[in-house]
Amino acid sequence: MLNLMGMGLRGILSLTLQEDDVLKKTDRIYFETYTSIAPEDTVKELENRYDRPVTPVDRNDIENPKRIIEESLTENVSLIVVGDPMMATTHSELRFEAENSGVSVKCYENASIITAAFGCTGLFTYRISAPVSLPFPSEKFFPRSVYDKITKNVEFKKHTLILLDLQHGKGMKVSEAIDYLLKMERSFGAGTIKESTDVIAISDLGHPDEKTVKGSVDEMRSYEGGKINCLILPESPTEDETRFMNLFCGKRFH
Repeated sequence: MLNLMGMGLRGILSLTLQEDDVLKKTDRIYFETYTSIAPEDTVKELENRYDRPVTPVDRNDIENPKRIIEESLTENVSLIVVGDPMMATTHSELRFEAENSGVSVKCYENASIITAAFGCTGLFTYRISAPVSLPFPSEKFFPRSVYDKITKNVEFKKHTLILLDLQHGKGMKVSEAIDYLLKMERSFGAGTIKESTDVIAISDLGHPDEKTVKGSVDEMRSYEGGKINCLILPESPTEDETRFMNLFCGKRFH
């Protein structure tokens, strides 16, 4: 049996009562460290609560899950994921491989950055687009697809959630993301991202030091954010959205 557990965004206290009950009966517990950054000491807190080892697993373990699948054939195994395990392609692929190998898989949904980011800003969820992931670029990798997706969202008057990349356990800074977006504008220039464009930066959502600030692209060039960040580009917000956003998002730059 393989349990794909969503831990939500606020550490182990975000685990549901049902998940807590399942984890108490689990033979092996793994904690995925690849797709997000958990609150500090999460693994230690899990070990203290369930009185057994909790093994961190990285990208290689998830994309090459032979060990986890083999153990799940004969044991009750739980993989805990920050957020909701039903949101990421990575976890759907793991579920597919496990079920294809004869493993029974049970998914436990929880809060996700996909919805929580908009909820904390006051923007309406029915006006959101598909999320856009912004990877760390390099000399040989500077994806135009990111810019094209944002441009299309602007054309359809949809808000854009931009998930910033993680690399070696560290999140992309807000200032880095703004710099990459401006470089894309200069390279592919459709007038989508201007220095005056409004942007919301959400840092460490669910952590004790979470922060949401709003400013222009130009103002955000000097803002680093937190350990893990995402951006929202609000497009043509309604009167109510503007009212909510102005109160819920800190005005650090005004």
